[in-house]
Amino acid sequence: MSTDSAAVEVTGFERSRTRRRITRVRFGGWTVHVDGVAVTVPNQDTAGKAIDDLAYCLHEAYVLAGVRLASQPVPVPGPHLVQALIATLQRAQQIAQSRWSARSRDVYRCTRDAWEETGMAVPYALLVRSLPAALPERTTSTDYNDGRDRHRICELYARAITLLGDGAGERGAA
Repeated sequence: MSTDSAAVEVTGFERSRTRRRITRVRFGGWTVHVDGVAVTVPNQDTAGKAIDDLAYCLHEAYVLAGVRLASQPVPVPGPHLVQALIATLQRAQQIAQSRWSARSRDVYRCTRDAWEETGMAVPYALLVRSLPAALPERTTSTDYNDGRDRHRICELYARAITLLGDGAGERGAA
């Protein structure tokens, strides 16, 4: 991995549907989008890319978004928050089941829609952090999402719900 900041490319574009200005951060072949304080990784090929480069790209994106991650302790959700996380993930699973379209949906879109539909009852970062723990070993969310299969995404939510219900939701989360 090369962490030469000169190799980080930052550009912008306007999302046609929402007319919002999005910042695109690129490093090591990875692309990350910044929309306000929301940092997302769009679907992309992962072949030949280093996960450390993605981590650095995400770090740079969070810096641009003004989000401080390293200095914030990882929250350990209490029982009330765990129940709200489970309810939001259940809603995301329902959205994936009923609205899935390979062209317009991905796991993060379903998750964000569920978060908004449940009144943003949990911190979004904590909600998103619950998903990597449910992924199969050596799989990134981008790899997992590339299949764009409704059943596969619903299974991911089911595993995340099970982990949270077992009290293991923070284990392995990134």
